[in-house]
Amino acid sequence: MAKLGLYMHRHAGHSGILRIVVLSDSDPTCESIVDQFSYCYPTSGVPVLTKSSCVEYKWEKKGWGDLLMLAHPLHLDIISIRKFLKDTIEPWLNGTFNGNGFLYESKWGGIVSKQGSTDSEADFGFGVYNDYNCHIGYFLYGIAVLTKIDSAWGRRYKPQAYSLVADFMNLDSLSNSNYPRAGVLAEFADGRNQESTSEAVNGFYSAALMGLAYGDTHLVATGSTLTALVIQAAQTWWHVKEGDNLYGEEFTRENRVISVLWANKRDSGIWFAPSDWRECRLGIQLLPLLPISEILFSDIEYTRQLVNWTLPALGRDVVGDGWKGFVYALEAIYDKESALEKRRNLSGHDDGNSLTNLLWWVHSRGDKLEIQHGAEGKCYWTRFLSFSSLIAA
Repeated sequence: MAKLGLYMHRHAGHSGILRIVVLSDSDPTCESIVDQFSYCYPTSGVPVLTKSSCVEYKWEKKGWGDLLMLAHPLHLDIISIRKFLKDTIEPWLNGTFNGNGFLYESKWGGIVSKQGSTDSEADFGFGVYNDYNCHIGYFLYGIAVLTKIDSAWGRRYKPQAYSLVADFMNLDSLSNSNYPRAGVLAEFADGRNQESTSEAVNGFYSAALMGLAYGDTHLVATGSTLTALVIQAAQTWWHVKEGDNLYGEEFTRENRVISVLWANKRDSGIWFAPSDWRECRLGIQLLPLLPISEILFSDIEYTRQLVNWTLPALGRDVVGDGWKGFVYALEAIYDKESALEKRRNLSGHDDGNSLTNLLWWVHSRGDKLEIQHGAEGKCYWTRFLSFSSLIAA
């Protein structure tokens, strides 16, 4: 107070609420606005996250009249996010990324990375189209967000953005000899395989979001349809529920998720971890954590089974906090208080998540009463095809 040149004098006769307002502007209009709302004051407040694409605040107040709220300058955060996205995405699209970038590969007619074009193991095999839709999906997600908050940037890089989409999705019915690819060129004895279903979902989901950002209803419809089909496939073939008879009895008893599904076999281990690293097996089928993840794991009873199957594995010394975060994210679907308490012990997050993203996810889950009455697990595409939570993610 002293730094502002203001002083407070104690008066022995006062009892009650004292409100202090410091105006940074000498404009008398500001003072008149404060006077207008001076008879009502808040005593407590909580955020309400029950409505789709909306954050509201519920206030307990005393006095009469309306409550005056001072808005946080969120535009400053938007400016920071826009700069970060431009700095990280733009060099890939305009060819200025130092040492790497996108280029056209004429043999198969697709877009690969410079490093991947000379090293089949670089960039997770992007040069040989390994997990192609998964990799491009991350770029499309960022492009969708940046286009939404900076339409001029989106118009400038629209040709590049649509070239990425068309490289793994059919955008029209015209004949094209360069058919979109989503799998590696390498041959395996057991045929083609798929590990991360959630990253595949992200690829098509991000394409639909990009359609929203550009006002392209055809791309929205195509991306949404493919997203729904991939989710259905994941829930059918990768999610192993107790008592299911799709797989053998012993396998079903020991596993709650398929790690890698091949044309001719199923794997419990993943490419980078053994089968007993269950937190990785769960995480690779969840990351990145998105609004659409709620639909991918809309079967709450199965989600509970998967988490309970995974939790004992977190007792190992080598378990990273990033993988724990995904386990707690799924736990939040049916017990967000427990998940929130466990989250406080995390010191880091995986690349498919962040502290802000995890907090948004946990706090936006329904409470136990809602779950018991079936309020969770309902699919409304308009809810998940929105930009309300993209910034947090």
